[in-house]
Amino acid sequence: MLVLNQEENTKRFYSSFRDTADNWDNIERIIVDNGSNPPLTLHETLDAGIKMIRNEKNMGVPVGMDQVYRNSTADYIAIPHNDVTMYEKGWDTKIIQIIEEANKIQEVGVAGVFGAKRMGSNDLYKIPYQNTQLMRGHMVSSMPRAGKGHGQRPIKDNGLWEKVAVLDGLVLIFSRKFLDANGGIDCNSIPIFFNYDQHPCLQAINLGYQNIVMNIDVDHVSGMTNNNEKWEEGTGKTQLEIHRDAGYPDFYFYWHPDNVKSGKNKICLPYSVE
Repeated sequence: MLVLNQEENTKRFYSSFRDTADNWDNIERIIVDNGSNPPLTLHETLDAGIKMIRNEKNMGVPVGMDQVYRNSTADYIAIPHNDVTMYEKGWDTKIIQIIEEANKIQEVGVAGVFGAKRMGSNDLYKIPYQNTQLMRGHMVSSMPRAGKGHGQRPIKDNGLWEKVAVLDGLVLIFSRKFLDANGGIDCNSIPIFFNYDQHPCLQAINLGYQNIVMNIDVDHVSGMTNNNEKWEEGTGKTQLEIHRDAGYPDFYFYWHPDNVKSGKNKICLPYSVE
């Protein structure tokens, strides 16, 4: 988990993963304290098995995820938000079983519990940029407890997994094979707080992996991040300006069709697995 303050909330959500796991003692537990004041002491008050990584200031989500990767030896690295509650009994066993089953069809790069079949609108590079042009489409999940807030449909036929283009950052499970091939989490091509989930998902597909949504019973307590029409208040910017700051020049142009023509990338936006 990546955490900034919120020690008591983190304890509650962390415990839900511990109490429902089959093999907790065999799971590497890493918490990145991304500039909490005072520093967190979760390894002293919650679980002596936690490896704490302390950043004196908030380094952002991609850097924190990359720190987890570089301090872990696991084949699969799960990074949930600290406001996600796990209800699935034996979730650790089930996740490995699902990924191994999906690997028989195509190697999994990134897995999660809420994703989308499409990324980006068809007019993305044809008309002036609008904040809706980088929206995800045809969202899929197996999160009935959070379904109304996220507005997704269930996995087809109530199956164990379904292929998607990108995944939401509320739970991201990275294959070490993919991260090794990718050189870790690409911290230089995305802003520190935006697109940290969509960018590595597209990079996984670009390297020949597939991404999947899994049928795991979890709940995202806080719901959608952008659930307030006036969330931009206090920034001095409009929503469009904030989205432009997040998408330009990195993410938006990284996946530009010109990079496919030049041979830099194999895929571009808009991208769909439908």
